[in-house]
Amino acid sequence: MAEAIQWYWNNIFIIGIIAIESSLCLARPRRRHALLKWLGFTGLLLAASALLTQSWKWDGDLIQRENLIVNTFWRGILALFSSLQLWQCFEIDFWNALFVSQVSAACQTAQFSVYKIIESLLLGTETQRSPGLLSIAINLVILAVASMVVYRLFGRGNRLAFKADRRNRYIILMAALLNLSEMLINGVLYTTDVNANFGTAMLAMRCYSLLFNSVMLSLLYNLIIRRNVEKEQDMLQSIMRMRESQYTFSRELMNNINIKSHDLKKQIRYLREEHSDREKYLTEMEEIINAYDATIHTDNPALSAILTEKSLLCMENQIPFTFTGQGAELDFMRGIDVYTLIANLLDNAIKYTPKGGTVSI
Repeated sequence: MAEAIQWYWNNIFIIGIIAIESSLCLARPRRRHALLKWLGFTGLLLAASALLTQSWKWDGDLIQRENLIVNTFWRGILALFSSLQLWQCFEIDFWNALFVSQVSAACQTAQFSVYKIIESLLLGTETQRSPGLLSIAINLVILAVASMVVYRLFGRGNRLAFKADRRNRYIILMAALLNLSEMLINGVLYTTDVNANFGTAMLAMRCYSLLFNSVMLSLLYNLIIRRNVEKEQDMLQSIMRMRESQYTFSRELMNNINIKSHDLKKQIRYLREEHSDREKYLTEMEEIINAYDATIHTDNPALSAILTEKSLLCMENQIPFTFTGQGAELDFMRGIDVYTLIANLLDNAIKYTPKGGTVSI
């Protein structure tokens, strides 16, 4: 039992990272054989952590400097390796995976600080070099709460799939450097100040660490919010372009209708004179009326609108247009999304349809 407890504390960093990263990516689409890959990477991470991470070694009331430097170095390497795990297991690019790993690292450090504060207040301990089962239970509860909180902030919906442009990459790299610097600063204090591991000094350091990592998570969260704002702006611009296109098309359609109406009036006047080719003109009139009575009705209003608009465009360009489907099957999507998606598909189809071809959907 003692060896299992010691193993847990030696590997507590990577255990927390894996737990938080897994909660963040629950809503993300998975790659092929994702579960097997995730289990394989998790086994490798835990094995590497067990082999490379050393137990804390003390010189009196100070942690040995070499011991702390080695552990800090390997923690950074393992955190980077965990981002590769996300990249291979989930539908996410490398920069988004690195972002998740930095969020997880900051969250793990913050939840560990909360654990140390609560442990000291509840158990009345100034420091525990070999915590027991009760300390493990407290740590696991706080880890579970932290995972749920960070999931609600970062993991819900499609928030983690942001565009990793140059500016965002700089922010992610800065977060990685800040995470590393925070571990090194704490390491310097733990290896040079005998009060850093005891009583009120230890509580003050943990409160500072909690504040630092909370600010870090806030900055990273703002990156997500900014991405959502940019996405909404792109959507608004797309809507404006679509409305301009609709206005242009409607204006051209009205002009065509006016021209055809004028033609119909002339043909009606001509028919009143009872010419012998009356049947020919009646056929032409019927074709004109059919062309402008091409409204398509489905169970989805947005789909009906775009199909009607594009069917008229096809008639104008003498392209046969057919539709088979059920509009109700698209009710799970917003109307603007249905309109945009089908409009893009039909625009591409009309653009690349060869002469004599047919547009079908």
